[in-house]
Amino acid sequence: MNAANAEFEEQAVTETKVDKEVDLSRQIEKQIPHGRGEAPKVTHVYGNRYRCNFWVFDVDQVAGHIARSAFLKVTQTKDGLVIE
Repeated sequence: MNAANAEFEEQAVTETKVDKEVDLSRQIEKQIPHGRGEAPKVTHVYGNRYRCNFWVFDVDQVAGHIARSAFLKVTQTKDGLVIE
């Protein structure tokens, strides 16, 4: 193997390494402020970005609708989650 091939293989290995993203959706659902009767449902979009839909269910809890929605930037610190 010559030096050019070794450098190419090393670059290929480096480029295929992917940092494991942590999905904080469940923790956000527990901590995000929401109105009475609202049930937040959070979905990880990418990186530290999330979408939160605030669901309101009918009396029978079978059907519901999204009352409002928000895009969030969330970071995890030693003190807990910072939701922006």
